[in-house]
Amino acid sequence: MIKCHQQDKAAHTKFISSLFSPTTLAPVFPVITPNEQFTINQIDQTLSTTKDEEEVLEDNPLFFKKVFFREGLVIGTCTGVVHSSPEELLAYNYLTKTHHARESHIVANGQDSSKYPNNTIRTINDHHQILYSCRKLPPPLKPREWLTRVIFQRVNEDTIKYFSTSIHDNDPDLPPSGFTKTTMTNIVRGVISIIHEYERLPQNQTRFTLRLKVDIKGR
Repeated sequence: MIKCHQQDKAAHTKFISSLFSPTTLAPVFPVITPNEQFTINQIDQTLSTTKDEEEVLEDNPLFFKKVFFREGLVIGTCTGVVHSSPEELLAYNYLTKTHHARESHIVANGQDSSKYPNNTIRTINDHHQILYSCRKLPPPLKPREWLTRVIFQRVNEDTIKYFSTSIHDNDPDLPPSGFTKTTMTNIVRGVISIIHEYERLPQNQTRFTLRLKVDIKGR
């Protein structure tokens, strides 16, 4: 476990350093391909709330939450301030197989990784991954599996966006040999769209904004 933790810490450090130029410590802007930009635009459109009915859930100045209703589905949003840099927050979310992520997944779902995997299926480039996971839901709901594409984009020196969206098993970016799924049967495939926005504030703080739409499917 200690060796694992050291590897994860090294991966985290390497990822953070990759977000800056090695000579000037200026932010690095990853090259977004046309296909990636198309995906980003789709997620942005999916989570647009300009024409939806809204309801405030919690009018808390530190962590404001509200939801929007569109044809029976709910788009949730929340905004808060975190004492960390945008790069650290991105690393926390993007490095899905870190020690902490594995630990929290096991705590929530159990030790049997064949039933409840949480894996990076493919790393397409330094800002684009495909992930697969299976998670428990409260009884009597069956567990759900998720297959998602994750892309991050540096908008400017002080703003980073992290996008996640569900994809199908026949997506051309999946490995030709396929990928290992949960060993459980009768699993329900959920659908999700997420945008995280990290905006740098003074004194090593970040304004974090989340937009989220989840359809867990099933009954």
